[in-house]
Amino acid sequence: MLRSYALLSILLASAVAPLHCDELYDNKPVSHIEIVIDSPDGYFDSKPALAKLATQEGDPFSQVIFDKDLKSLSEEYERVEPSVQLKNGQVVIVIRVSPKPIIHAIDWEGNTQFSNSTLREELDIQPNTLFNRADFNKAFNKVKEFYFKKGYFESQLSYTVQPIEGTTQVDILIEVNEGRPGYIKEIDFVGFTKPEQSELSDQIYLKKYHFLTSWLTGTGIFRDEAVEQDRMTILTYLQNKGYADAKVDVNLSDDPESGKILVEIVAHRGQLYHFGKVDFQGNTLFSEEELEKKSTVAAGGVYSPEKIRDTAQAIKDMYGQKGYIDASVQYETPLAENDPIFDVHFTIEEGQEYKVGIIHVFGNCSTQSSVILRESLLVPGETFDARKLKAT
Repeated sequence: MLRSYALLSILLASAVAPLHCDELYDNKPVSHIEIVIDSPDGYFDSKPALAKLATQEGDPFSQVIFDKDLKSLSEEYERVEPSVQLKNGQVVIVIRVSPKPIIHAIDWEGNTQFSNSTLREELDIQPNTLFNRADFNKAFNKVKEFYFKKGYFESQLSYTVQPIEGTTQVDILIEVNEGRPGYIKEIDFVGFTKPEQSELSDQIYLKKYHFLTSWLTGTGIFRDEAVEQDRMTILTYLQNKGYADAKVDVNLSDDPESGKILVEIVAHRGQLYHFGKVDFQGNTLFSEEELEKKSTVAAGGVYSPEKIRDTAQAIKDMYGQKGYIDASVQYETPLAENDPIFDVHFTIEEGQEYKVGIIHVFGNCSTQSSVILRESLLVPGETFDARKLKAT
């Protein structure tokens, strides 16, 4: 209880202090404003900095306006340190600033796979320009991304800023630890049939590195983000094969001889699931037999989430062809209590029938609207047909 009380007292004191400070200076006349420069060469013209200030001598002081002034100065100067004092009932302001340094040179150290000129092009910051740390960090991150995209997933880059004594200039040294290139030597599928391996090899992003073609296609290079993407692709593939509980592991190891990466993709299939009862509710426009003809989901078939989604879309398209463009098809897949079986319940909200009204054509500059409308299969007054819209 004692600790809680002490913490509360500190927070209240912090909250009250700025309000007291505002009351002390606000609306008091500003008698003097001075800008002092911290510069090795000693030269500084304060007029441009003073011109940036909305706060002026003779004006009543406003904390809100002064905060905006400091923010404006911080965009141009490396450091801004204000001092505000009350003398004889008037406000005296002294602002100490440090100019942003000028980049004298940018040097690279440790890069062997990519030349200085290539990395300079990626950085896209030149000597004899102002050093803005925020802008430089953005450009520096582009160089990091460049290494990752080239497969150097272990690469580490850092930089140091070295002031040149007696000047406002700095040298920047960028140190590169490239690490190993992430070339993939082999991709081994464990727990998959040969046909499955063939299908998945076309679907996944990770590929085997080939010296003659990978430099052109960009394939065969390891990327962190591709591992999770491929894992989800394979997991979806197995679930659509009926393995609703499937898990997929992607294991990485190093080949001691070549230094390249070995990728092992392991399938844990689990139980094989099937479809049980399939029914439709809410349909009046189409009979259950008509809906079943469009359905790719059938009792006894191997469970597949993709087939359920495709069936729902096929039913929605059926309604769209009859003008029911806002028809909704929802589904539920309850699992049988003791068997690996999913029942599927489709619920249909048919909505209402729509007809084609006026057809407008926009954006045509070289072809008259009448010419375009002659190609339209949609006719005003007729029942809307989603197939005709797509064909048009």
